[in-house]
Amino acid sequence: MSLTASLQVATVELSAPGLWQWYHRGPLLVVAFIIYTSLWQFLFLSSLVPFPPAVWVGAVILLALPRLLSGPTFGFIISLPLVRWAMAYFVVVALGFLRSPDPGAAVGAFGIRMLATLFLVALLALCADPDACRFLQRCLIIAVLIGVGLNLYELLNPGTFSLVFGRAAGLYLNPNTSGSALIAGMILAIDEVRPRWRSQFACLAGLGVVVTASRGAMVAYFAVLLALLWVGKVDGRSLLRTLGGTGAMVVAVLALSPRARDLLGAVLSAGPLLLQRLDVVNQLVAERDISAVARVEAARLAWQTAGEHPLLGGGLNATVDWGLAIGTHNMYLKLMVEYGVFGVLLYPSLAVAIVWRSRGPYRTTAFVFAWFLLIWGMFSHNVFEERHFYLGAALAACLAATRPATGPSPAATHRAA
Repeated sequence: MSLTASLQVATVELSAPGLWQWYHRGPLLVVAFIIYTSLWQFLFLSSLVPFPPAVWVGAVILLALPRLLSGPTFGFIISLPLVRWAMAYFVVVALGFLRSPDPGAAVGAFGIRMLATLFLVALLALCADPDACRFLQRCLIIAVLIGVGLNLYELLNPGTFSLVFGRAAGLYLNPNTSGSALIAGMILAIDEVRPRWRSQFACLAGLGVVVTASRGAMVAYFAVLLALLWVGKVDGRSLLRTLGGTGAMVVAVLALSPRARDLLGAVLSAGPLLLQRLDVVNQLVAERDISAVARVEAARLAWQTAGEHPLLGGGLNATVDWGLAIGTHNMYLKLMVEYGVFGVLLYPSLAVAIVWRSRGPYRTTAFVFAWFLLIWGMFSHNVFEERHFYLGAALAACLAATRPATGPSPAATHRAA
């Protein structure tokens, strides 16, 4: 073969879809195993790498640019309701920045939110193809199992990762964040788990959530599990068999293994903390649960502050320096305080944008994720600061717009139109 012919063959191979596919999957691997797992944050805070989280976000945005600027993909993304929500979010945050009680201090928060918006658009570009969605879903299966494994390890070795001693968090460092990430990953990945293994996968994710001792995460998990049972993603009889089989296996192992009994003792030592956190009502009445009492006080202050600026809100960061050491622990209250009436609509409209005009086999997945988003907003005010929610919103929106696997990709469909 001549040199010219060899160069022609090499050129064809380099331009083949396979190479482009692997270039496209590289950013998805970063998103699943570095960003979703919060490995980026752990490495930076542990001084193992010098790159802050913003660098990883910027890298994903840059890697997504070729995909974003391609005609069919760009047209498909622009047509998504989620992008229109992102535009509205940009306008609301910009107006909130102008009304901020301390614009100088709010510059950083404004920049973070704008970068997160670009990150959302980049994720939509990366997910604008059914094959990419399925690849990312399979990566999330592994990522969820890693998260569960680290949480169980920390249950036996308290304080390894978590900032709250006695509550597992894994690489997320925050138990609440760990619980929400595991639930989001379970929802998004469960379609790629074989039906016979879905109940086991859901139970493992639930175990990882329980050991965080996050009350909000446990409530959200059981609400999501009921939704998955309702839409048929998880079989009820299979779930009961899994729970029964797991219980029988645990009893047998405990009876035969002294080492297992030692491990059980370590697990049971975390029981009082879990029961204490679950006994919310009695402790709240007695004002012994400092966390619950503080959240009630934060809710009262939020309503009071929102009443002072009901139309446009108090501005960006209005819940940062507001007389309490904690935030609202509620997205609805936080956005109402900062952006007024527009903030009240902002968070529910995100869930609507994810499922709007949804169709195809993944429609119910998008609905379950939107359901989880609405519930979790009642327990956390950090949803817009946690990158796994942007990943979840982008993947759920693209799944909702995906036609059956035998059909063309969403981007190709838009081009044909």
